Amino acid sequence: MFRHEGKYPQRRSHLALEKYRLDRPNVYNSGGLLPTNGPEWFRIRSVLQKGLSSPQAVKRFLKGSDQIIQEWIEFIGQPPKKHRNDYLPEISRLFLELTGYSMLDIRLDSFSYHEHQKHSRTSRLIKAAYVTNSCILKTDNGPQLWRKFETPLYRKLRKSQEYMEDVAIDLLSLKMSLFKERDKYTPLTLLETYLSSPELDFKDIIGVICDFLLAGIDTVSVIIYHLEVWEVFGLARFTRQNCV
Repeated sequence: MFRHEGKYPQRRSHLALEKYRLDRPNVYNSGGLLPTNGPEWFRIRSVLQKGLSSPQAVKRFLKGSDQIIQEWIEFIGQPPKKHRNDYLPEISRLFLELTGYSMLDIRLDSFSYHEHQKHSRTSRLIKAAYVTNSCILKTDNGPQLWRKFETPLYRKLRKSQEYMEDVAIDLLSLKMSLFKERDKYTPLTLLETYLSSPELDFKDIIGVICDFLLAGIDTVSVIIYHLEVWEVFGLARFTRQNCV
């Protein structure tokens, strides 16, 4: 199957997200990594993976990531103010914080009391990611009337993406202003690597940040959450079998 796929992988997903971005050429150059195929996908992917795939790149994130995870463990170890039987929202906060640190070199303070409030930046980002992915699944597999006019489902996706986009632009603008003042002898962060690349411009990086946030908040969190559920299930079965 993969042999006949051609030089570039082809997939049919995130179609409404692609439409949203292509309808906004003042903000995005393409649909981004998730829906884009062909040479444009290869162009984006080949540039972005340079700062992610080497052992040196991974080592750069270890100390800060470990600190974030330790803070999260301390946070969830505190007695909850109300009964908590679903840790997925807290796992999403963990991966949002890790994404902000690794991609933007910034702490979003996701575990604080203030950020747990409904209208805080991180709470709204998490909700926007959930809504976007929910809408993507339905728009990919249902009638594509949203291509002709703005359906209620597409409107939900648009509003969620507009918020993520606004946050991405604000944070990127902040980092760009600091980038000009950085010490040239300090190793580049991941975002600074992208900013210094002649193959990427502001619109490319906005799309990348939104993709990272979308994948980090929701997709990775859900995968880890289900892995943990199966681990607990396996441990419970193992314990019960050995107690019989």
